[in-house]
Formats: sequence, C-alpha cells, structure tokens
Amino acid sequence: MNKPLVSILMPVFNEEKYISEAIESVLYQIYSNFELIIVDDGSTDRTSAIIKQYSDQRIHFYQPGKVGKVAAYNFALSKSIGEYICFFAGDDILPKDSIDNRISPIKNISNDPAISFCKMQTLSRIKKFNGVVIPKGDKGNLSGGAMMFNRAFSNRSFPIPEELANEDMWQVQHALYFKDIVIKHTPLVGIYFRIHSGNSSSKQDNFTKKTESMHKRFIVYKLFLDRYQNSLDLKGQLRLKALNKAESLRYNNKWIKILLLNNLSFVQKMRFVMYSNSFFYTLRMSCFSLFSGRGK
Repeated sequence: MNKPLVSILMPVFNEEKYISEAIESVLYQIYSNFELIIVDDGSTDRTSAIIKQYSDQRIHFYQPGKVGKVAAYNFALSKSIGEYICFFAGDDILPKDSIDNRISPIKNISNDPAISFCKMQTLSRIKKFNGVVIPKGDKGNLSGGAMMFNRAFSNRSFPIPEELANEDMWQVQHALYFKDIVIKHTPLVGIYFRIHSGNSSSKQDNFTKKTESMHKRFIVYKLFLDRYQNSLDLKGQLRLKALNKAESLRYNNKWIKILLLNNLSFVQKMRFVMYSNSFFYTLRMSCFSLFSGRGK
C-alpha cells in the first residue's frame, strides 16, 4: 500500500545560516513520500541561491516576493497536493523519523478533519534554552512546527487571516473549539526548534519587543470569535472572550485583574501574567526549562 503524500510548507526569509541543515533534515526522512514547498518571502541574503543548489524533484521552490509570513503559508498551501500537511521553518531541524511518527496517529483519517501534535526540543547556544523538551507530560506542543493535519482540516482552517503575525495560532483555535475535529498527540520529539535572535518571536527579545510580538499573535482570539461566534458553543464563546480580555489586561500590565477573570484555568492566567511586565518576563526566561518543559 502506497504511503500518502505529505506536503511540507516552508516559507523562509534570510535563513542562509540554517537553510541547508533544514532542507537536508527533510531529504533524509525515513518517510520519503513528501513534497517540500519552499516559498522565499523576499530574502535579501543567500537563502535563495542555497535553495537552488538542491535538485531533488520533491522540492518545489517559489519566489513571489515579499508577501509576509502568513501570506507565504497561504501561497504554499495553494501549491500543495498532499493528503497531509505540516509546517516547517528554515531554521529548524526534523528528526529522521519525524514525518513517520507524526502522520501515524492520523494517517487513517481522511474524511474527518484531523490534526496531530508532537513534542519539540529546543536548540540554542544559550545553555538555559538548549535541550528542553516541550511540553511536559504526554501531550504534544500546540505550535506550528509540531502539528500535522489532513486535507480536510486545511479545508476548514485556510486561508489564514493575513493580519495575524504567525500561522499557527489560527490552526490551534480550530483544533480547540470545533468538536468534530480529531486531535491526536504523540509523546515523541518531532522537531528541533532553534532558538536564536532571528526568530519571529524570540526568547532573546527584551520585554518591550516581546510584548508587542505577543500582542500581534493574540489578536487571534478576537478574529476567531468574530468569524465563528455563531458556530461555537457557549463554553467556547466564553473562553475566547476571556482570552481576549486577558490579552488586553496583559498588554496593559493589569496582571491582578487577570487573576480575577472567569472561564480561564489558573495555568492559562499565569501564562498571561508572566508576560505582563518586565519583572515577570525576566523571571519566566530565567526559569525557561522549569516553566516550558523538561531538560534532556
């Protein structure tokens, strides 16, 4: 029986330092039936020249110009034909068994929308950020590089609104708030996530830069609620309204009011609190492994 085709969507921007290692980690996958769709989002370094050196017919390379990260993901999906889809970045690395392990929980689900989440392990020259497996426990990480989904799921969740700063939060909301979507978790590391100063939302950012980047990500709660309010149950509506309120309070450093909100768990509240001011943010970063996952 032939293995289903997996489409790997990979927008890149100025990744000349890491792009070769990223591409080669895909080419050496145990699971070989894939297409790697690389979209150069207006790079000004040698990224495109390096990509063009690869002649593997499974690589499809596009240069639409500077369109923005989310628009590049939408473009990549429009060029894909795989039954299953995952996101990948030009600075990350896939373990050799990544695709195999991540497609396994959902490979027999084709009609119903389905998504799987794996764990990720950090890579960094900074010791406290290196080798951390995220998250703790048996579940996978709810982030872009850790997800694999089928075509039925992409038909529900694309196109991603281009006013969002990142691609993954939109997908996560679909998984969390629509009851007919099948969610599977694999306790295995499926991606090595590189932490460096060039990340779109870097662990090395100062608080001022970090809070702005998070605010651009967290507008997803309002956008999702506005679009799907009539399709969501009451519990989902209340949770999204609370998340949207928590983000407003976080952004304005009103962390005590966050703790008083209804319809959010204590853990959810603390995630907002820890990014509400420079003191809590510094504490959060100094204890990265403790809060985020476990050491290797």
